Amino acid sequence: MAKKIVKKKAKPKVLKKVGKKQKHQMRQISSRKMTTIFVTGLIGFGLLATTAIGLNVYGQLTGNQKPKVEKVTSDKVDYRLEQFLDGYVNAYFTYSMDNQSQKKQLDELNSYYDYVPSEQNQGQLRQETSLLSSYLQEIKDNVAVYEVVYKSGSGDSAENIKVGFNVPFGGKDGKYYVSGLPWYSAVTNLKKSSSDDKELVLSSQTTELSNSDKKKLNDFMDLFFKNYTTSQKNLDLIADGVTTINGAIYKSTDWAYYKIHKDGSVDAYVQATFEIKGITHSENFSFKLAKKNDSYFVKELKHEIPADYAKVKKEDKTE
Repeated sequence: MAKKIVKKKAKPKVLKKVGKKQKHQMRQISSRKMTTIFVTGLIGFGLLATTAIGLNVYGQLTGNQKPKVEKVTSDKVDYRLEQFLDGYVNAYFTYSMDNQSQKKQLDELNSYYDYVPSEQNQGQLRQETSLLSSYLQEIKDNVAVYEVVYKSGSGDSAENIKVGFNVPFGGKDGKYYVSGLPWYSAVTNLKKSSSDDKELVLSSQTTELSNSDKKKLNDFMDLFFKNYTTSQKNLDLIADGVTTINGAIYKSTDWAYYKIHKDGSVDAYVQATFEIKGITHSENFSFKLAKKNDSYFVKELKHEIPADYAKVKKEDKTE
Protein backbone atom coordinates (compact mmCIF):
# COMPACT_ATOMS: atom_id res chain seq x y z
CA MET A 1 0.00 0.00 0.00
CA ALA A 2 1.42 3.30 -1.10
CA LYS A 3 2.47 5.82 1.45
CA LYS A 4 0.56 9.05 1.62
CA ILE A 5 2.73 12.02 0.88
CA VAL A 6 2.13 14.91 3.22
CA LYS A 7 3.27 18.40 1.95
CA LYS A 8 4.95 20.61 4.48
CA LYS A 9 3.29 23.92 5.05
CA ALA A 10 5.34 26.98 3.98
CA LYS A 11 6.34 29.29 6.74
CA PRO A 12 4.46 32.57 6.63
CA LYS A 13 6.53 35.67 5.70
CA VAL A 14 7.12 38.00 8.52
CA LEU A 15 6.94 41.72 7.73
CA LYS A 16 9.58 43.81 9.34
CA LYS A 17 8.40 46.50 11.52
CA VAL A 18 9.02 49.92 10.12
CA GLY A 19 10.87 52.10 12.47
CA LYS A 20 9.51 55.42 13.47
CA LYS A 21 10.38 58.39 11.22
CA GLN A 22 12.91 60.69 12.60
CA LYS A 23 11.66 64.15 13.21
CA HIS A 24 13.59 66.93 11.34
CA GLN A 25 14.01 70.08 13.18
CA MET A 26 14.06 73.47 11.26
CA ARG A 27 17.41 75.19 11.65
CA GLN A 28 17.07 78.87 12.06
CA ILE A 29 19.39 81.05 9.85
CA SER A 30 20.26 84.51 10.82
CA SER A 31 19.22 87.46 8.62
CA ARG A 32 22.87 88.42 8.15
CA LYS A 33 23.75 85.03 6.72
CA MET A 34 20.67 85.10 4.45
CA THR A 35 21.76 88.47 3.05
CA THR A 36 25.25 87.12 2.41
CA ILE A 37 23.86 84.11 0.48
CA PHE A 38 21.57 86.35 -1.62
CA VAL A 39 24.31 88.79 -2.51
CA THR A 40 26.72 85.98 -3.38
CA GLY A 41 24.14 84.39 -5.71
CA LEU A 42 23.37 87.70 -7.38
CA ILE A 43 27.06 88.35 -8.05
CA GLY A 44 27.49 84.86 -9.48
CA PHE A 45 24.53 85.32 -11.84
CA GLY A 46 25.91 88.64 -13.01
CA LEU A 47 29.31 87.10 -13.72
CA LEU A 48 27.73 84.30 -15.76
CA ALA A 49 25.65 86.76 -17.81
CA THR A 50 28.66 89.01 -18.46
CA THR A 51 30.76 86.05 -19.55
CA ALA A 52 28.07 84.85 -21.97
CA ILE A 53 27.74 88.29 -23.57
CA GLY A 54 31.51 88.63 -23.85
CA LEU A 55 31.86 85.27 -25.57
CA ASN A 56 29.10 86.18 -28.03
CA VAL A 57 30.75 89.48 -28.94
CA TYR A 58 34.15 87.83 -29.27
CA GLY A 59 32.66 85.24 -31.61
CA GLN A 60 31.22 87.96 -33.83
CA LEU A 61 34.49 89.86 -33.97
CA THR A 62 36.62 86.81 -34.77
CA GLY A 63 34.51 84.76 -37.12
CA ASN A 64 30.87 85.66 -37.55
CA GLN A 65 31.04 89.35 -38.49
CA LYS A 66 30.97 90.19 -42.24
CA PRO A 67 33.92 92.19 -43.57
CA LYS A 68 33.34 95.93 -43.82
CA VAL A 69 32.70 97.03 -47.41
CA GLU A 70 33.40 100.61 -48.45
CA LYS A 71 30.42 102.12 -50.20
CA VAL A 72 31.25 103.87 -53.49
CA THR A 73 29.17 107.02 -53.73
CA SER A 74 28.08 108.80 -56.88
CA ASP A 75 30.55 111.64 -56.32
CA LYS A 76 33.41 109.20 -56.91
CA VAL A 77 32.19 107.35 -59.98
CA ASP A 78 29.18 108.34 -62.08
CA TYR A 79 28.57 105.38 -64.33
CA ARG A 80 25.30 106.90 -65.60
CA LEU A 81 27.21 109.70 -67.33
CA GLU A 82 29.70 107.31 -68.89
CA GLN A 83 26.90 105.07 -70.15
CA PHE A 84 25.14 108.09 -71.65
CA LEU A 85 28.29 109.29 -73.42
CA ASP A 86 29.14 105.77 -74.65
CA GLY A 87 25.66 105.56 -76.15
CA TYR A 88 26.09 108.86 -77.97
CA VAL A 89 29.49 107.89 -79.39
CA ASN A 90 28.05 104.61 -80.63
CA ALA A 91 25.08 106.40 -82.24
CA TYR A 92 27.34 109.01 -83.86
CA PHE A 93 29.60 106.45 -85.54
CA THR A 94 26.86 104.01 -86.56
CA TYR A 95 25.55 104.75 -90.05
CA SER A 96 23.93 102.36 -92.49
CA MET A 97 23.38 102.77 -96.23
CA ASP A 98 19.83 101.47 -95.83
CA ASN A 99 17.35 104.39 -95.98
CA GLN A 100 14.98 103.01 -93.34
CA SER A 101 17.83 102.30 -90.96
CA GLN A 102 19.26 105.77 -91.56
CA LYS A 103 16.10 107.47 -90.30
CA LYS A 104 16.07 105.39 -87.11
CA GLN A 105 19.78 106.06 -86.57
CA LEU A 106 19.33 109.81 -87.07
CA ASP A 107 16.41 109.88 -84.61
CA GLU A 108 18.51 107.95 -82.10
CA LEU A 109 21.41 110.39 -82.50
CA ASN A 110 19.20 113.49 -82.18
CA SER A 111 17.61 112.13 -79.00
CA TYR A 112 20.89 112.79 -77.17
CA TYR A 113 20.82 116.57 -77.78
CA ASP A 114 18.97 119.14 -75.71
CA TYR A 115 18.55 121.09 -78.96
CA VAL A 116 19.47 119.56 -82.30
CA PRO A 117 22.50 121.60 -83.47
CA SER A 118 22.02 123.98 -86.36
CA GLU A 119 24.20 123.14 -89.37
CA GLN A 120 24.68 125.63 -92.20
CA ASN A 121 26.42 123.44 -94.78
CA GLN A 122 24.75 122.35 -98.00
CA GLY A 123 24.57 118.66 -97.07
CA GLN A 124 26.84 116.10 -95.47
CA LEU A 125 28.74 113.39 -97.31
CA ARG A 126 28.24 110.07 -95.56
CA GLN A 127 29.17 106.48 -96.09
CA GLU A 128 28.68 103.35 -94.03
CA THR A 129 30.42 103.50 -90.66
CA SER A 130 30.49 101.31 -87.58
CA LEU A 131 32.15 101.80 -84.20
CA LEU A 132 34.96 99.35 -83.48
CA SER A 133 36.09 100.68 -80.10
CA SER A 134 35.88 103.76 -77.91
CA TYR A 135 37.91 104.66 -74.85
CA LEU A 136 36.94 107.50 -72.52
CA GLN A 137 40.17 109.35 -71.78
CA GLU A 138 39.03 112.38 -69.83
CA ILE A 139 36.00 114.31 -68.59
CA LYS A 140 36.69 117.93 -67.74
CA ASP A 141 34.92 121.27 -68.07
CA ASN A 142 31.79 119.58 -69.44
CA VAL A 143 33.69 117.95 -72.30
CA ALA A 144 34.27 114.20 -72.65
CA VAL A 145 37.37 113.24 -74.67
CA TYR A 146 37.29 109.84 -76.38
CA GLU A 147 39.78 107.84 -78.36
CA VAL A 148 37.67 106.27 -81.09
CA VAL A 149 38.38 103.62 -83.72
CA TYR A 150 35.70 103.23 -86.35
CA LYS A 151 35.31 101.42 -89.64
CA SER A 152 34.52 103.57 -92.66
CA GLY A 153 33.20 102.09 -95.91
CA SER A 154 32.47 98.49 -96.81
CA GLY A 155 34.13 95.62 -98.63
CA ASP A 156 37.71 95.92 -99.80
CA SER A 157 37.62 99.73 -99.57
CA ALA A 158 36.79 99.74 -95.84
CA GLU A 159 39.31 101.44 -93.55
CA ASN A 160 39.81 101.56 -89.80
CA ILE A 161 40.25 105.14 -88.60
CA LYS A 162 41.50 106.30 -85.19
CA VAL A 163 40.57 109.80 -84.00
CA GLY A 164 40.21 111.93 -80.92
CA PHE A 165 36.53 112.73 -80.41
CA ASN A 166 35.29 115.49 -78.10
CA VAL A 167 31.71 115.60 -76.81
CA PRO A 168 30.32 118.70 -75.04
CA PHE A 169 27.57 117.82 -72.57
CA GLY A 170 25.38 119.23 -69.83
CA GLY A 171 23.04 117.95 -67.14
CA LYS A 172 19.77 118.93 -65.52
CA ASP A 173 17.51 117.21 -62.95
CA GLY A 174 19.72 114.13 -62.89
CA LYS A 175 19.64 113.70 -66.69
CA TYR A 176 22.32 114.37 -69.29
CA TYR A 177 22.34 115.79 -72.81
CA VAL A 178 24.84 116.63 -75.55
CA SER A 179 24.98 120.42 -75.69
CA GLY A 180 26.51 121.06 -79.11
CA LEU A 181 28.36 119.69 -82.11
CA PRO A 182 31.24 117.33 -81.25
CA TRP A 183 34.68 117.90 -82.75
CA TYR A 184 37.67 115.86 -83.81
CA SER A 185 41.21 116.21 -82.51
CA ALA A 186 44.52 114.44 -82.68
CA VAL A 187 44.47 111.30 -80.54
CA THR A 188 47.20 112.65 -78.27
CA ASN A 189 45.64 116.10 -78.01
CA LEU A 190 43.08 116.47 -75.23
CA LYS A 191 41.34 119.76 -75.90
CA LYS A 192 39.21 121.17 -73.14
CA SER A 193 36.37 123.66 -73.30
CA SER A 194 33.12 124.56 -71.62
CA SER A 195 29.75 124.44 -73.32
CA ASP A 196 26.54 126.40 -73.11
CA ASP A 197 23.31 124.53 -72.52
CA LYS A 198 21.10 127.10 -74.24
CA GLU A 199 19.69 126.72 -77.74
CA LEU A 200 22.08 127.99 -80.39
CA VAL A 201 20.55 129.61 -83.44
CA LEU A 202 23.04 130.69 -86.08
CA SER A 203 21.97 134.06 -87.42
CA SER A 204 22.97 135.62 -90.72
CA GLN A 205 23.41 138.95 -88.92
CA THR A 206 26.84 140.36 -88.31
CA THR A 207 28.34 143.53 -86.89
CA GLU A 208 28.87 146.26 -89.45
CA LEU A 209 32.03 145.46 -91.36
CA SER A 210 33.51 146.93 -94.46
CA ASN A 211 33.92 144.60 -97.40
CA SER A 212 37.69 144.76 -97.03
CA ASP A 213 37.55 143.81 -93.31
CA LYS A 214 35.14 140.96 -94.00
CA LYS A 215 37.31 139.62 -96.85
CA LYS A 216 40.44 139.88 -94.71
CA LEU A 217 38.82 137.91 -91.89
CA ASN A 218 37.37 135.29 -94.24
CA ASP A 219 40.77 134.85 -95.89
CA PHE A 220 42.40 134.43 -92.48
CA MET A 221 39.85 131.77 -91.49
CA ASP A 222 40.58 129.86 -94.69
CA LEU A 223 44.30 130.12 -93.98
CA PHE A 224 43.82 128.93 -90.40
CA PHE A 225 41.69 125.89 -91.29
CA LYS A 226 44.00 124.80 -94.12
CA ASN A 227 46.97 124.82 -91.74
CA TYR A 228 44.82 123.31 -88.97
CA THR A 229 44.47 120.19 -91.12
CA THR A 230 47.92 120.08 -92.77
CA SER A 231 50.89 121.76 -91.07
CA GLN A 232 51.72 122.21 -87.38
CA LYS A 233 54.73 124.33 -88.33
CA ASN A 234 52.65 126.83 -90.31
CA LEU A 235 49.85 126.73 -87.75
CA ASP A 236 52.22 127.80 -84.98
CA LEU A 237 52.91 131.00 -86.92
CA ILE A 238 49.27 132.11 -86.75
CA ALA A 239 47.89 130.44 -83.60
CA ASP A 240 48.91 129.91 -79.99
CA GLY A 241 48.67 126.40 -78.49
CA VAL A 242 46.51 124.83 -81.22
CA THR A 243 47.29 121.31 -82.50
CA THR A 244 46.62 120.12 -86.04
CA ILE A 245 44.17 117.32 -86.85
CA ASN A 246 46.14 115.45 -89.50
CA GLY A 247 44.01 113.18 -91.65
CA ALA A 248 41.12 115.63 -91.92
CA ILE A 249 40.48 117.78 -94.97
CA TYR A 250 39.12 121.30 -94.65
CA LYS A 251 36.16 121.66 -97.00
CA SER A 252 34.55 125.05 -96.34
CA THR A 253 33.62 127.80 -93.92
CA ASP A 254 29.83 127.69 -93.93
CA TRP A 255 28.98 130.48 -91.52
CA ALA A 256 30.89 133.25 -89.73
CA TYR A 257 30.07 136.09 -87.35
CA TYR A 258 32.67 138.73 -86.45
CA LYS A 259 32.89 141.35 -83.71
CA ILE A 260 35.64 143.93 -84.13
CA HIS A 261 36.65 145.78 -80.95
CA LYS A 262 38.08 149.26 -80.77
CA ASP A 263 41.58 147.93 -80.06
CA GLY A 264 41.49 145.98 -83.33
CA SER A 265 40.96 142.57 -81.70
CA VAL A 266 38.20 140.37 -83.09
CA ASP A 267 35.76 137.80 -81.68
CA ALA A 268 35.08 135.34 -84.50
CA TYR A 269 32.37 132.65 -84.39
CA VAL A 270 32.65 130.14 -87.20
CA GLN A 271 31.10 126.88 -88.36
CA ALA A 272 33.24 124.85 -90.76
CA THR A 273 32.99 121.52 -92.58
CA PHE A 274 35.71 118.86 -92.60
CA GLU A 275 36.08 115.54 -94.38
CA ILE A 276 37.68 112.36 -93.06
CA LYS A 277 37.90 109.47 -95.53
CA GLY A 278 34.86 110.48 -97.55
CA ILE A 279 32.70 111.49 -94.57
CA THR A 280 32.00 115.15 -93.77
CA HIS A 281 30.94 116.75 -90.49
CA SER A 282 30.44 120.25 -89.10
CA GLU A 283 32.29 121.80 -86.17
CA ASN A 284 31.76 125.03 -84.21
CA PHE A 285 34.57 127.42 -83.26
CA SER A 286 34.98 130.56 -81.16
CA PHE A 287 38.15 132.58 -81.75
CA LYS A 288 39.78 135.52 -80.04
CA LEU A 289 41.96 137.16 -82.68
CA ALA A 290 44.65 139.74 -82.13
CA LYS A 291 45.76 142.15 -84.79
CA LYS A 292 49.19 141.22 -86.21
CA ASN A 293 50.66 143.45 -88.89
CA ASP A 294 48.16 143.30 -91.75
CA SER A 295 46.62 140.03 -90.59
CA TYR A 296 45.53 138.27 -87.38
CA PHE A 297 46.79 135.82 -84.76
CA VAL A 298 44.67 133.26 -82.84
CA LYS A 299 45.03 133.98 -79.12
CA GLU A 300 42.31 131.59 -77.97
CA LEU A 301 40.17 128.86 -79.53
CA LYS A 302 37.12 127.05 -78.14
CA HIS A 303 34.96 124.44 -79.82
CA GLU A 304 31.65 126.14 -79.13
CA ILE A 305 29.48 129.07 -80.13
CA PRO A 306 27.74 130.62 -77.11
CA ALA A 307 24.03 131.35 -77.39
CA ASP A 308 24.56 135.08 -76.82
CA TYR A 309 27.33 135.44 -79.42
CA ALA A 310 25.43 138.20 -81.27
CA LYS A 311 25.03 140.41 -78.20
CA VAL A 312 27.08 143.56 -78.71
CA LYS A 313 28.18 145.70 -75.79
CA LYS A 314 28.18 149.49 -76.14
CA GLU A 315 31.94 149.71 -75.76
CA ASP A 316 32.37 147.14 -78.56
CA LYS A 317 30.46 149.08 -81.17
CA THR A 318 32.59 150.56 -83.89
CA GLU A 319 32.09 154.14 -84.89
